[in-house]
Amino acid sequence: MKETTVRSGKIILGLLLLSFLATPVFAQGPAPAQSSAAPALVFGDNLKPGMPLQAAIKLLGVPHSIHVNRGLEPATDSIEINFPDQGIRVSAMSLNSKLKSIELSASYKGTFQSGIKLGDAFTTLVEKYGVPDSYEVQVARYPDQSIDFTIRNNRVVAVNAFSETAMTQGDLQEAQAQAMMAAMMTHLKTEMQNPLKAATNVEDSLKRLTESVTEAVDSVTNPKATVQPARASAGLVFGGNLMPGMSLKAAIELLGVPASVRVNRGLEPATDSVEINYPSHGVLLRALSDGQTVGAIELAATFQGTFKSGIKLGDSFPTLVEKYGVPASYSGQVARYPREGLYFLMSNDNVLSAKTFSKETKLVEAQLMNP
Repeated sequence: MKETTVRSGKIILGLLLLSFLATPVFAQGPAPAQSSAAPALVFGDNLKPGMPLQAAIKLLGVPHSIHVNRGLEPATDSIEINFPDQGIRVSAMSLNSKLKSIELSASYKGTFQSGIKLGDAFTTLVEKYGVPDSYEVQVARYPDQSIDFTIRNNRVVAVNAFSETAMTQGDLQEAQAQAMMAAMMTHLKTEMQNPLKAATNVEDSLKRLTESVTEAVDSVTNPKATVQPARASAGLVFGGNLMPGMSLKAAIELLGVPASVRVNRGLEPATDSVEINYPSHGVLLRALSDGQTVGAIELAATFQGTFKSGIKLGDSFPTLVEKYGVPASYSGQVARYPREGLYFLMSNDNVLSAKTFSKETKLVEAQLMNP
């Protein structure tokens, strides 16, 4: 009996020792906080054509690259954003910033709301989606569902899905016409409620009509993107963690989800660029159509960060000269330092905003800064 008690005591002591070793020692500091897991990707649910570009970037994270695809005219220009690690490439129209297409490659690890997955047999695809409208060159097409599947060795290896509401040039013109007509009808109804006033103020009435129609058409042509909640830009240091020439991926990692991404046409396709806007930071990025590096950075008056040189927006002109020397030229309230690729807009002898370009950039905006 005594021997059994001793053996039991040893077992209990051993368990206590293991428990002690498994418990973190306070001197080591608390364990690092666990990061929240990224949401599972489900095509057709949280990932689908037609969703806002901003929501897609929030879901997928930092893109590897952003490219410009020039259309037949500016209204049909689009942006292509690549997430190769996730096997995803999306594109959005420049005008409405909604996904017009999503391409899923073999490395996509998410699922489909329909229940299929990449690698499934062609027979499974037919079971879930029905017989394709056409099947040629190893592509099964389902135009009614706006989706194509690439087939290799009787297996689904890639997907290309399209938005049913992608705005073409014809769609844009029709939407503008409808908005114009609706604005005119609303204006006429308002004026008819007081015909005497309308008759005696014809000029004012026409002015109000013009303003309402212009506002209606502009709301179609340039829809306002949802801006992310404002975040302090005080931690940003121009010339430090934020500078032209840095990779676009690093810039997006630093600044977060942009409020808008738009295409700006150059004089030729090689000089087309993408404009990435962060109004909450007071920062605007520009990159050429290759989408790899930041070619220009514009800092608005709302930028709260600093410059590595020691200046900040709002400093006086003498402080600017003290840090950068006498500008190469000063006209139109712009102090130009072309060798450094720096341009400061002055207001009342104070630095109001700044633009900076990487060396030898082909951005049209850089050429315009040196008339």
